Amino acid sequence: VLCGICVRTARLMHVSIAPTFQGRGFAAHIAPPLGRTWGEIPPDVLAACAEACPTGAMALAPSPDREEQKDADCPERV
Repeated sequence: VLCGICVRTARLMHVSIAPTFQGRGFAAHIAPPLGRTWGEIPPDVLAACAEACPTGAMALAPSPDREEQKDADCPERV
């Protein structure tokens, strides 16, 4: 699924470095702008994109800098 919600979400945040479409047709995918890396995109932009993603294709990786929120209704993963 290549819906582009993350691209639109980042565009609404008016930042200069954000996820974008790359490629055409079946080769199209979401990526950082040409010549940039995912690490250069501001973390708040990536967090907003992950939150907006309806499929979970873009999700935040666990980070020691970020305290994970625990849902009382979800059992702990083992």
